[in-house]
Amino acid sequence: MSDTDVYELLNRVGKRFFIEHYYDLKALYEGDGKRSSLVEGLIEDITEKSKYTRVTKAKRIFREGLEREALQIILSSRHPRVQELQSLA
Repeated sequence: MSDTDVYELLNRVGKRFFIEHYYDLKALYEGDGKRSSLVEGLIEDITEKSKYTRVTKAKRIFREGLEREALQIILSSRHPRVQELQSLA
């Protein structure tokens, strides 16, 4: 997968979303839980379809072994909303 694809996946997930839900997303990928349970527990003010899309794209990041690369991208981000959470990455 090219760097562009990693950026595209991460942009579809959302950097902040990826960091805030990292451990839940990782657990989902590892088979600990159901996607529907995770989606139902999300408080974000977005549609259910968007939640499913974000979770599915995040799961793909883990499936393709790109989570470290995604975290590196987040660490190098200059966006103020992401910078608040960089210490978690």
